[in-house]
Amino acid sequence: MMNMKKIGFFLILALVSLSLFAQSNYNEAIQQGDSVFEHAEYSTAIKKYLIAEKFDPSQWKIVQEKLDAVYHAIDTALASIIVLQRELEGLKMVRTQQLSSNLVPEILDEEVSKPASKNINTPKKKPTKTINKKKHPIKYKANKNKTKKR
Repeated sequence: MMNMKKIGFFLILALVSLSLFAQSNYNEAIQQGDSVFEHAEYSTAIKKYLIAEKFDPSQWKIVQEKLDAVYHAIDTALASIIVLQRELEGLKMVRTQQLSSNLVPEILDEEVSKPASKNINTPKKKPTKTINKKKHPIKYKANKNKTKKR
């Protein structure tokens, strides 16, 4: 029985706290929707306008106008994104053509003017070994014999 009282108390407390943070009327919901719409938070604006309509269904025409404005802003933003994507694709194509047709000589000049030691594609030279005749007399004699036969 004591647990039921605690659960009931917490439920009432939760409902009261939620109502404090929620919109209290139509005007407040519309103001909050306008505020988030100005910051381009379109999904939140739509939610606020729909909540406002629930507070006062007789104001549905005003809510519908505000929703239309949000949908228009979304369409405009999407159209801008599509235009920018197409421009970016065009710039990528131009850049690729420039690089393939050597129209950008400064990039090529930079590659050529780099020191060979920093160029990754340059093969490294193997160090040559010198034979110490005193320490390796057998190898020296073998090499000496080979040169005499020729």
